[in-house]
Amino acid sequence: MRKIFTDLSEAASILWNYSKPLAVAIIIVCGLLALPIMIVIAAIYIVFVLFAALGKVIAAIDRIINDGTELHPRISRYLHMIIGGAIAVVVGMAFFNRTVIDTSSLKSYRKTTTKAYKHCEELKGVDISAWQADTYSLYTKGADNFCIVRVANGENVDPYCDLIYQNAKNNGKLLGAYFYCDQDTWNVFDPVKHAKWCAQTVEGYLGWTVFFLDIENDDNLVDTEWAKRWLEAWYEETGVTACLYMNQDTAERNPWSRDIIENTPLWVANYNGEPDLSDNWKVIAHQFTDTPVDSDTFFGTAEDWWKLCERKQK
Repeated sequence: MRKIFTDLSEAASILWNYSKPLAVAIIIVCGLLALPIMIVIAAIYIVFVLFAALGKVIAAIDRIINDGTELHPRISRYLHMIIGGAIAVVVGMAFFNRTVIDTSSLKSYRKTTTKAYKHCEELKGVDISAWQADTYSLYTKGADNFCIVRVANGENVDPYCDLIYQNAKNNGKLLGAYFYCDQDTWNVFDPVKHAKWCAQTVEGYLGWTVFFLDIENDDNLVDTEWAKRWLEAWYEETGVTACLYMNQDTAERNPWSRDIIENTPLWVANYNGEPDLSDNWKVIAHQFTDTPVDSDTFFGTAEDWWKLCERKQK
């Protein structure tokens, strides 16, 4: 190794005396080419240093265990196994940089997701259903911050609803759910009874989830009175404020009451730019494309999202 450095030094000295500009150019090029190699070598060195330090820690623990259990070798063996397993888990988590997602309680999940997305001033996510039956896990995992799943079309429960929902939860996403309602729904079902049916269907999601009434029709004309009664019945049943989902034309072309416009959060679809509504809607989210999957922006933080999940005192 010393001979190599000596030869390189002599070659550089000859080149420097012969042509300084050429020598500078060669040194710069060689430095740029060598930089990735140097980074790799440094990384390997750091890994070896860490493993050496870990080895010393393990040796020290080993001495303590052996000294304390001289008369009980079986205890010593069990302690080695427990401590070795614990160290392996810690090292594995550090190496793969994995965040443990605690879904055991609402409080811990709220804390985990809020911490994970605390630097996001607005959130990005997807809304999916059985239409993505073969690819839903790809989209739930790939979503930046949240996933909204279809619960039902009318009173036909989406067969993939809970699979998608649980997959999104296991991937640490903020959770949303929507009930799809068109004229086949409002012409058949009483809004109060339908809202109660929806509440019973998602009873286990309450507190964890932002809910949306997705109301739409091919001609963008909808039954606004049915939607109003549904929203009121839903709140009465659950204590959770449901949001509305519709495209921009549906919001503009229908006689929505002032109470709905001013107080009901709106998730609006507009693929031709930012939402541009003539009235003072409380726009909280924007569905901006359906390619390759419905994709959305939520205009708020994770804390804002969780506030929409909360059950109020009725």
